[in-house]
Amino acid sequence: MERTVKTKVKGFRTTDGAVVNLVRVLENQTIKEFYPILMLDSFDSVNPDDYTAGFPMHPHRGIETISYVSRGKMVHKIVWVMKTEFQTERVCQANYVNFNFIGSVR
Repeated sequence: MERTVKTKVKGFRTTDGAVVNLVRVLENQTIKEFYPILMLDSFDSVNPDDYTAGFPMHPHRGIETISYVSRGKMVHKIVWVMKTEFQTERVCQANYVNFNFIGSVR
């Protein structure tokens, strides 16, 4: 089976969250073409000041998140707020894939 590339996308440098420097590869302008992927970011800095601020609380309700670490490591923290608050924290090493399946809470 032969495959051809239909679309090439070039990421652009931007900031998000609490001033985290990143390369945004897929975003709201690419949703139709790359559905079901809503967003794809690349974090490629070796300078901790570019990413240690992290991201403030934000919902992931009804979506799946995938984090892949190609080299180095990252800490992935999830805070769940329902009737009470609890959190999980994982240290993700090189070649680690982290899946989060978040449903809706009523």
